[in-house]
Amino acid sequence: MATISLHVDHPQKVTVHSLPCKIKYSGKAAISDYFIERDSDAALPNETGITGSIVGNELKQAKYKYDETSAYFRGRALLKNSVEFKDGVCGYRLKQTQTANNSEKVWQTNGSFKEVQCWRLNNKKRTKYEHALNDWFKISEAIHGTSDSGENQSREEQKQEE
Repeated sequence: MATISLHVDHPQKVTVHSLPCKIKYSGKAAISDYFIERDSDAALPNETGITGSIVGNELKQAKYKYDETSAYFRGRALLKNSVEFKDGVCGYRLKQTQTANNSEKVWQTNGSFKEVQCWRLNNKKRTKYEHALNDWFKISEAIHGTSDSGENQSREEQKQEE
């Protein structure tokens, strides 16, 4: 049996990233050491392994600048778009723990977030995915409705009123 202990107003805010690739690794990673975000006007960092082109004794890096916040992951440039959730929607990071006698799994809130950092390759858009993040909540509300609002009623309730 499993229990979810959800703390709606959890004080720890976490950042959630969505990358356009599969990673065959599920352990901890030193994200802050290797996944470094750069503003659009920042110079290309040497950690990326790209040094630009030398033209007439001058280093040309304009080819590697982007108009959006960028980062490099395994040598590939990624561009960021922050997708904020609509009002009233919040995401939670959960951590699994065991009870003292290991009879039950308990999932506890370990942080909350109100947006997803949706990264894309510099030559591909992910607008379909970005729109789907908030569209899913609209569909869920249409199907399930809200318990404290009279606006969303099930079909059976509507039929009973007629």
